[in-house]
Amino acid sequence: EAARLGRVVSNVLGFTRLERGALHVRPESDDLAAVVRDCVDRQRPALEAAGARIDLSVADDLPAVRFDRDAVAEILQNLIDNAEKYSRSAKDRSITVSLNCRQVGREDGRFVGSGAMISVCDRGPGIPADMRRRLFRPFARGNRNDAPAGLGLGLALVKALAEAHGGNVSYEARPDGGSFFMVFLPR
Repeated sequence: EAARLGRVVSNVLGFTRLERGALHVRPESDDLAAVVRDCVDRQRPALEAAGARIDLSVADDLPAVRFDRDAVAEILQNLIDNAEKYSRSAKDRSITVSLNCRQVGREDGRFVGSGAMISVCDRGPGIPADMRRRLFRPFARGNRNDAPAGLGLGLALVKALAEAHGGNVSYEARPDGGSFFMVFLPR
């Protein structure tokens, strides 16, 4: 409960920085794989105590990207926390975190660049279609009565932090149920 309250306070403070235009990242050259592993390892005990399982997959061919360690940790913490909260009623409570290389192109097929893709996937009920267009807006919450507690700030912060890196965040519904969030960090 103390950890959950800490995340709520962190999200409120992050949202306050966002609203004031004071949300900044300080990208540095660092080991993104090590940061992702550390974040997953720190959250693993609480996830397992809650009945969830987390798996991590890290590609060998990762490009060098500049990123803010604290911002990436906050992005992952919010996405993993949501995956656990929204999959509580699922039979399969596994969460998969992946870190891969990503090539980016435009619709006309021209190559634009590359970077790293962090993805978090769960097997919960997924996000209703009517909620998806406002998914990354502050205070956007589902309208289910049994929705877990929260303020609706986590995904807005994830979006702001990804964009502050020059990247982005996206969502895809899994065909067999669940959510798939992807955060792209450019080279």
